[in-house]
Amino acid sequence: MLQRLILVIIGLTITLAIILAGLNADRIRRTTILAQQGDVDSQNELADSYLLFAKYGVFKLKFYNKAEEWYHRAARKNHVAAQTSLADIYYQGLGRAPDIVEAVRWYEPAAENGNLHATLRLADIFFYGRNDVAQDYELALQYYTQAADQHEDLTAIKQVALMYEQGFGTSVNDGRAAKWYWRAAERGDKEAQAALGRLFADGRGVPQDGQQQLYWSKLAAEQGDENAQVALGKLYLEGREVTQSDAEAFALFTKAAQKGNANAQKALGDLYSTDNNAVAQNRDIAIEWYEQAARNNQRDSFTALGKLYLNGDEETDKRKAYRWYYLAAKSGDEQAILQLEQLQQQITPDDIDIAVNNAENWLRQP
Repeated sequence: MLQRLILVIIGLTITLAIILAGLNADRIRRTTILAQQGDVDSQNELADSYLLFAKYGVFKLKFYNKAEEWYHRAARKNHVAAQTSLADIYYQGLGRAPDIVEAVRWYEPAAENGNLHATLRLADIFFYGRNDVAQDYELALQYYTQAADQHEDLTAIKQVALMYEQGFGTSVNDGRAAKWYWRAAERGDKEAQAALGRLFADGRGVPQDGQQQLYWSKLAAEQGDENAQVALGKLYLEGREVTQSDAEAFALFTKAAQKGNANAQKALGDLYSTDNNAVAQNRDIAIEWYEQAARNNQRDSFTALGKLYLNGDEETDKRKAYRWYYLAAKSGDEQAILQLEQLQQQITPDDIDIAVNNAENWLRQP
């Protein structure tokens, strides 16, 4: 009992030492007096102090409640930092149950007063929907745009681009999406560069331009963007805008595949299953890459595995082919359904049952 008490005292001493190292006790007393007299900055500062006590002290609930009380006083007087901190208390559920509705109530005036954190938090709340706050893409787009225009926030810029490209909260507008992606891409953002390369490849929102596709995809790939590495790899594989090189394609696909990119894994499976100048044809390695891609829900890999086994010589290959064509059909591949009908004439009902059971078991795996 005594030992436990000593440990508690030591813990309290260490905690208070940490707090007092950053907070001058005399200043806290002066701040409290000014706060009680109605000085709004002092009210916010005092609330900050209580929040610090709550995070590092022992009587957390008491201090969280005091922080909320003083933030509330300052927030009602339109103190932006206090409004944001009060909203954070409600959002995170500090010393209370989370209350997203009340958080929104205080994030809104802070955002109106130009606070970036509040603006982004509102955008995220309305984009995803949280608890009692319904998803509202239009409001999310409004707040992301505000954060982008007022603060040049890179995350917001990319999100606005994505929303115009996908049609969240607005009609699809590839032209606007391209402009927003360009804005982020010029600042060196690899994801925006990759997206811009994709738009130039497809001619969406911008003129179709292979050189522009190459330029932006290469910039993004050099920074390690896996989607850009796949796109650039395909250019090398097909010899478009660059000198054809299976080796360059293989190197780029490998980089992306090692990061878990399913399209790159499928592309490596394709290389190992065909004659090329980069790697020797190897069915077993091709199967490994196809299966990794399939596990990452790359649907074309289901069909690729079905085709690989269909052309195999082993006794169980057609049963395995049925298994993968079955999975391809379940994913919506109409051609796979035709292959299943043909295979049903070539293997026994028992083999079909085994293939289907194996496929369903595969789907149940995490």
